[in-house]
Amino acid sequence: MTETELSRIETELGLALPAEYRQVIAAKGPTLLRLASDYTREVDRDGAVYLMVEDVINNNLRERADDSDTSYAFPEWSRTYVMIGTNGAGGFFCLRLDGTPGVWLIGSDCGDDPSRVSEDFSQHAEEYAEFFREAMQDSASVAPHVILQRDAWVELRQEVPDFEGLGESFAEFEEQTQDRRYRLRQQRKDPIAVVVSRGEFLPRCAAKSRAACWESLTEFCYEKLIHERPWVGKRQ
Repeated sequence: MTETELSRIETELGLALPAEYRQVIAAKGPTLLRLASDYTREVDRDGAVYLMVEDVINNNLRERADDSDTSYAFPEWSRTYVMIGTNGAGGFFCLRLDGTPGVWLIGSDCGDDPSRVSEDFSQHAEEYAEFFREAMQDSASVAPHVILQRDAWVELRQEVPDFEGLGESFAEFEEQTQDRRYRLRQQRKDPIAVVVSRGEFLPRCAAKSRAACWESLTEFCYEKLIHERPWVGKRQ
């Protein structure tokens, strides 16, 4: 989240965010967003850490209502806490507005007293990141989804005229790219886009004495994928 988005949260909720929240979201937020995207192909809107500004605002406002389950179990909870995520089972992870370290769980099924579930928000965020990493190791096999930029496609057409799978035009290649993604899904694989730019693939083929073909391109993309996202390395 940007500084503008954090200020928006404070304005719409009428509070000052704990310094710890600002620091951790700035440091770990981008990694969590990337992990969530790799895991589900979209941001987890009901996770242990809210990653979108709208989710922080909307969930806090909704649970402030007098007729909400949270307000019934913990009247005026918002004077003490700000919600930063959910356990998905009626409980909400919170930070104390007075800066007391720790992540606290409140909710309609959490008993009469808030429970401290993490020593600090940094630990809580790292545990959430580890959840994604571990879950992806046990998920369906990942497969690189080859995305050639236009200049890379032109390079291959010019340098390797007999390269199969490029189509007769870049537009045709883009259509084939979508077909390949669909087929990977049918094979119960999880396609993750790997973008290839001009000057990346052919030099690697030359360095490793590989023929420039679709199989080599797929292998190159898988190697690039694992380099950029080592947490998916055990999914194959």
